[in-house]
Amino acid sequence: MADAHDSNMIQSHRQPDEQSSLDEKKSDLVHTNTANFDSDGLAKLPSSSSAEIVATNVQLVDDNGETQRWPIPSSSPRDPLNYNKWRKLGIVISCCWFSIFSLALIGGLGPIMSTFYGLYHEQGPEKVTWLSTLPSVMVGLGNLIVLPLSMVFGRRPVALCATVVLIAGCTGSAVAQTFEQHLATRIVQGLAAGISESLLPLMITEISFVHERSKIFAIYWASQNVFSSALNLAGSYQVASMGWRWFYWIYVIAAAVGFVIAFFFLTETAYDRPPQHKDGVWYVVDKYGVNHAMTAEQLQAATREGRFRSLSEHGTADAESGELSFVGALKPWSGMQRPALRIAGRTLGDVVLAMMCPSIMYMALLLTVVLGCSIALSLTYSMVLIAVYHWVPANAGLIAIGGMCGAFFGMFYAGPVGDRIVMAMAKRNGGVLRPGHYLVVSIVPGLISFASLMLYAFTAAGEATWAGPVMAWFLNQFAFTSMLIIGSAFATVAYPKNPGAALLFVVGAKNIISYGITQGTLPMVTMHSSKWAYSVLAGVTAAAFVAGIPFYFFGDRMDKWAMRQQQRFFKR
Repeated sequence: MADAHDSNMIQSHRQPDEQSSLDEKKSDLVHTNTANFDSDGLAKLPSSSSAEIVATNVQLVDDNGETQRWPIPSSSPRDPLNYNKWRKLGIVISCCWFSIFSLALIGGLGPIMSTFYGLYHEQGPEKVTWLSTLPSVMVGLGNLIVLPLSMVFGRRPVALCATVVLIAGCTGSAVAQTFEQHLATRIVQGLAAGISESLLPLMITEISFVHERSKIFAIYWASQNVFSSALNLAGSYQVASMGWRWFYWIYVIAAAVGFVIAFFFLTETAYDRPPQHKDGVWYVVDKYGVNHAMTAEQLQAATREGRFRSLSEHGTADAESGELSFVGALKPWSGMQRPALRIAGRTLGDVVLAMMCPSIMYMALLLTVVLGCSIALSLTYSMVLIAVYHWVPANAGLIAIGGMCGAFFGMFYAGPVGDRIVMAMAKRNGGVLRPGHYLVVSIVPGLISFASLMLYAFTAAGEATWAGPVMAWFLNQFAFTSMLIIGSAFATVAYPKNPGAALLFVVGAKNIISYGITQGTLPMVTMHSSKWAYSVLAGVTAAAFVAGIPFYFFGDRMDKWAMRQQQRFFKR
């Protein structure tokens, strides 16, 4: 009976005059070529075909110039897309708090690295550098752990557990008695901080529409960089007056406060959304978080095979559950998805599939270069200011003022200004937003990133004033912050089939791959010179941004071809 009822519900959407008023109002769709539809508005695919509709562009503006909402929300008040603004604000604040303190902890050793070079001098500078570089690598590896777990156990419990692990890691570093203990606990901190670049951006994605994400990601990444720079500014003074152990005790306190905030305001964002219908296409998300665009016949077949819950099951569940109360949202455990191992494995497999998308691979490598060069600057600027420009060690953290200003202006450029650029280009493109539009926005950060490295290369050896390295750090943080925002928005549009997997690879992989750049910086400086080393990095950065030109013109074609190959070889 359920199958027959579902079939009737699906078939009822075939007639254009029976389109729901809600769908008409939202007019939400992934842009597909109208040549692929017949006179009844149905996609031209035989019922026996397993090839789903391939689309990588989003129609962001309709013919009347109104902004469209994608993805299509359900009618349930429990759908994260339908959360009220206060609940969404609580989620964003919780995510920002954790990301600020966790990543300030991971990347905040720059101003105080001279302290550890002296404390562990018997280890040698290259090995002591591991205290800064290895945790960054662990952030990338932590991504690969927490995202599959979040698909099985839910986003909220994994985020709360990661906060507890971060508290434990900070406590361990604060009481460490040897270099090995210190390094081991730093690695634990990196693993816990991994949710800042995978799970938390995914939660933000799950509560926002495509046209909102640039602004929200701007707040997320900029708050992370601005406030972490402020913490770095205080770090050198704090270590000088209280000792390096209190550097970690303060983060223990901050992480504990973050746990309280998350417990009360970080609502679960995982949601089994019913199939949504628009313009002859059914949009459905499976248990692995993968988005599918299907014809009515394909959806019926997939429901019979058990790949998706039936429409009647969705309707019954929503009717019984009702709106989520504040007390109900406090529940730390939302149950486990089964089969757990298969879901976890499928999630990692989706990351591999996202990696096979040419545009996603390019953006991941571009962010890798930007991050690697940023860390390369942070490894040496304290030594340059102290040894070359004779700053007092306690004042080395003042360079963070430049980083704060750079991050703020980077947020303003990639957020409000970037949105205007993207919307203008989408309107000129018939209302269709292309991933390549974000590459246009990345031109300014590319030029500034190159300029920052060249400026540092020619001032780090004392050939100018201290303003050279400080200005270089300001420019570098402008480029880094704006590219994080641009890259995150790019990933969710370039691979709409699974934005979570795309975000994980684009944002998370950079921490692992950039290890080669960061670990090779000091040897290049030692063997050659600062001018030579950072000029090389500037050249690598320029090449990485120039490589985006063919992706602007041909990226859509390459991505669609790659996604068709995925459908051919990986039946879903």
